[in-house]
Amino acid sequence: MARFIAGAICPACGLVDKLFIERNTEGENIRNCVACGFSDSQPDARKVQNPWQSVRISANLSEKPAKGSC
Repeated sequence: MARFIAGAICPACGLVDKLFIERNTEGENIRNCVACGFSDSQPDARKVQNPWQSVRISANLSEKPAKGSC
């Protein structure tokens, strides 16, 4: 089943609203342009594992450093 992508711009021809996505048998998303025939594939985002761990850094800027530090 093909799904058009609203507002998407084709990277090859630059036309708007001409791209659609299909899923192949390997689970990859295939992006196609109906105007110029451009095509590329992207792996399923659910299968790609992110090697980066999310880290939250929080600094309390209201506290002043103790005298004699740094």
